[in-house]
Amino acid sequence: MISEFFKSSFSKRSGKPDRDTLKEMLNSGEFNIEDTERDMLLNVLDVKDKIVREIMLPRIDMVTVQSTQSINKIIKTILDKGHSRLPLTGENKDTVEGIIYAKDLLKLYKKKSNDIDIKDFIRKPFFIPETKKVLDLLKDFQVKKIHLAIVIDEYGGVSGLVSMEDILEEFVGEIQDEYDNEKEPIVKIRKNLYNLDAKIAVDFVNSSCRINLPEDLADTMGGLFMELFGSIPEKNNSVHYKKHKLRVISVDGNRIIRLQLTIGR
Repeated sequence: MISEFFKSSFSKRSGKPDRDTLKEMLNSGEFNIEDTERDMLLNVLDVKDKIVREIMLPRIDMVTVQSTQSINKIIKTILDKGHSRLPLTGENKDTVEGIIYAKDLLKLYKKKSNDIDIKDFIRKPFFIPETKKVLDLLKDFQVKKIHLAIVIDEYGGVSGLVSMEDILEEFVGEIQDEYDNEKEPIVKIRKNLYNLDAKIAVDFVNSSCRINLPEDLADTMGGLFMELFGSIPEKNNSVHYKKHKLRVISVDGNRIIRLQLTIGR
């Protein structure tokens, strides 16, 4: 449907417009389409060159279960966290032995499970490199009929995971369900002052706040702060980029949780 839209829109034009030209034309209001449709088309153009590392859930945020845990404990984790699929690991998150599906285990809830071997419920994990294109992964998900992939860095260690939902959110925006209990990624406090989730992408902040923070230093706002600051920050540490100021609002160990952005005009 999207490809047909572009074909029909440019059938009378000479040459093939590049991505930036298409985005300018969509933003100009030249096409008679709804705002939601225009936003989705813009998202499609943005996703074209994105790689998995830009949208994955980082390793530190991964919820996993261990092969040494009892079935009941694994079921409790599934119920507490609300995930339909969880990686099963060995001693650490670098040893992913498989994927556990909630639907396979929940039927055992409240039943005696001492004689059940967790290995009977393991699904084969799908490993991908950080540099895999998002659209290529979408095709893999469709062909393999799976919804979750484990992301591996250049040294063979686990750097995160990515789901079908993560990809769909690149097209249609954040998908919230009854299990989600997260703060908004960007909260406007007042004019030119924002509260940010440190995990959100720099390009998303640039687009949302109409500023031009560097996108080549890091994928996320937390990563950008670390690059600009040059060391592990603490709460209330701040850094400037041109006229803009970033301040750490909250941390968890060495990890930035939320930032305050003051936009200088």
